[in-house]
Amino acid sequence: MRKLFSIVLATLLVGALPVSALAASLNVSPGQASVRAGDIVTVRLVANTQGVAINQGEGTLRFPTDMLDVVGTSKSGSIFTLWVEEPGYSNTAGTVHFDGGVPTPGYTGSAGTVLSITFHAKKAGTATLTLTDTALRANDGMGTDVLSASNGGTITIAETAVTPAPAPAPTPATPTTPAPVNSTGAGAITNLTSPTHSDQDAWYQNQNPLLAWELPAGATAVQTIVDADQDATPSVDYKPAIVEKRISNLEDGIWYFNVRARTASGWGPVAHFRLQIDSVAPDLASDILLDYDTARQELLISGIHAEDETSGISHYLLAVDGEEPVRIEAEEVVNGAYHFRYSKSGVHSIVLSAVDKAGNHTEAAGSFNIPTALANQTLFSIGSLNITLAWFIFLILLISLLSLAAAGTAWYKLFVVRTGAKSRIEKRDKLLHRSLRIYKEELERHLRTLERAGSRRELTDEEAELNEDLKKNVDDLERYLLKEFKKYD
Repeated sequence: MRKLFSIVLATLLVGALPVSALAASLNVSPGQASVRAGDIVTVRLVANTQGVAINQGEGTLRFPTDMLDVVGTSKSGSIFTLWVEEPGYSNTAGTVHFDGGVPTPGYTGSAGTVLSITFHAKKAGTATLTLTDTALRANDGMGTDVLSASNGGTITIAETAVTPAPAPAPTPATPTTPAPVNSTGAGAITNLTSPTHSDQDAWYQNQNPLLAWELPAGATAVQTIVDADQDATPSVDYKPAIVEKRISNLEDGIWYFNVRARTASGWGPVAHFRLQIDSVAPDLASDILLDYDTARQELLISGIHAEDETSGISHYLLAVDGEEPVRIEAEEVVNGAYHFRYSKSGVHSIVLSAVDKAGNHTEAAGSFNIPTALANQTLFSIGSLNITLAWFIFLILLISLLSLAAAGTAWYKLFVVRTGAKSRIEKRDKLLHRSLRIYKEELERHLRTLERAGSRRELTDEEAELNEDLKKNVDDLERYLLKEFKKYD
């Protein structure tokens, strides 16, 4: 019945949007963690939608009850704002169940926190966390399950390194209470640390810090206190002396864990450890404005108003179309505005996340359109190939250039042929001209021979006829040469 209600919720929350691929994943983060017995460790269930918008998710995280106990769960910073039922857990059954959703346009991203779970490590070993009965449903109006992988994790638990408390010693009749300062001296506690909140200057989401320390020799009792006042005097007694203390459900703010030990000399100096807790996501205005400047190829994001009362805003994350987000430092947002260079045409979704110093985040979503340049507009398609105006012009120019090249090549070849033919004709004519000249000179030589013979004697009829023919032939050949080959003289 609960699963049916979840699918109905996913269907009612959406518009009719297509699902491109079933590729989303749900992961335990970190996938591997190492702690010691007695430590507190927090893991997150993280959704990676691979570009698909989701609006509902559900599942069960299973853990070994002999090694882990759930201290609590947190919806702080979750991508889901609507819950079919509150996340619940059972340390008897070893399960944590969740079932939540988010309205249209849903969530798209690669690292969306679904739920945070805090465990107490009970004993050494390897605890395996597994995800079962999981689903991530698309924002497509049909509640399509797009989950393709559910990846669990492991928590390696080592033996505690804390030295057992020494045997109790006689209690002095009149204890003394020194000034609450973090100092060394007789009976001082040393090496006060926090495996879960190690940096006193950092902010943490985890509201269940673990503190550990080393006792002075002969310690018989310990007093602790958690207070907003660094100088608060420890007043909660532990006898025999303890060497660690887990604090549950600590409210947001700056706190001081003060501890001191009692020895035969009385109460020793107070050791202090600051704890900075922020479990609430920042406030971020959801009505951010998006305006694209085509000339500058810049997206102007305005109306960015984010506040975090506890730790303050650390930075922003800007993700376009579910891609890897870009980190924007808080000081880069000036008067609620930020300029982001982007040039890919089309309609794009954008998710802006405000992240506080503890890592809590709140998202605001929107969309913007970059008009397609005229040169990139599609004129027609050939199968799956889209021919744009730029490609069409390029093809026309290419065909024109190839045609000109082919015509030039043909003209050149014709020119070479014609030039070669003309040259051969000129050579032939010159050769013929020279041959005719030689022939004319030969005829003239024979004619002179006949004339000399005629001057000595009378020519026969045949010789006289030959003489006349030679004269006529020489005259005809002379006229022909003058007419046809004058240009070669």
